[in-house]
Amino acid sequence: MHSGINLKFTKNDNRRVRVICKSGCPWESYCGKIPHQQTWQLRKIVDKHTCSREYKVNLLSTKWLSGKLKTAIRKNPKLKINDIRERVQRKWNARISKSMTIRARNAAKSMVEGSFIEQYKRLYDYSHELLRSNPGSTIKVKVEGNRNDDENNENLARVLLIFQRMYICFKACKDSFFKCRPIIGLDGCFFEGIFWWANIGNNWNRSK
Repeated sequence: MHSGINLKFTKNDNRRVRVICKSGCPWESYCGKIPHQQTWQLRKIVDKHTCSREYKVNLLSTKWLSGKLKTAIRKNPKLKINDIRERVQRKWNARISKSMTIRARNAAKSMVEGSFIEQYKRLYDYSHELLRSNPGSTIKVKVEGNRNDDENNENLARVLLIFQRMYICFKACKDSFFKCRPIIGLDGCFFEGIFWWANIGNNWNRSK
């Protein structure tokens, strides 16, 4: 990336890796795996490029860029698209499209903040943790289930749960609510005309 050179993997398996310069210059690197070990050995390197650098490098992918943006997104979740493109231009002297920048930023946010889909899967864990740390609270999770039957194998039938709504009432809020003065109120936003925004209430001794 830093050299701005496109590389080509001519061999890439679990025993050997050979990389050459895609432009055809003498640069070459070859690594082999040491038998019975999890160690790789650099066996050949021709560390000399005779070709010129390129602005579009194949190694600069969305996955690679999102990994480089994790720290920046953690410090500034509202990092702008143009700032990211300028950073790539300044640091690696490469140009990337706006769409690729958006995909990389979204992927980096998912790595830092977590995926929304994965967070929905943890709702029951979140509910149990709230009940553990706030005894006496009330938590209800409403879901809908769609049965997904496999025509070829009835044993593979399962229910797909779709989140609908969630109700949370902490014990402290519940206790404080019952200690409030009993007043029946109507929100003033439902009134029109000259009494617009008027508030109407009726408490326990029927005074208005």
